[in-house]
Amino acid sequence: MGLQDDIDDLDKKIDQISKDLNVELDSAPKRKEGRELEVVKSSASAGVEFAAAVIICTLVGVALDRHFDTKPLLMLILMLVGCVVAFYNLYKASQEL
Repeated sequence: MGLQDDIDDLDKKIDQISKDLNVELDSAPKRKEGRELEVVKSSASAGVEFAAAVIICTLVGVALDRHFDTKPLLMLILMLVGCVVAFYNLYKASQEL
């Protein structure tokens, strides 16, 4: 008998006891926990996207600076573009919450 079977059996016992006692179980805490988990996932994703946008744009800028011998002009420009993109992505993510 696996863990999932034990959980299913426990759920059945809880349902049976609540029926015997005429008690309705509130599922709101489960929804709240699910919502909190969704917010944490979205926040973590937004943080990774923020860092990735800045880092990738900066690295592309460094590579282009080396190729065109324009140090540090392209790196700074692309870092700025990365920051703008990162903040835009952060704004979009915050609107979805």
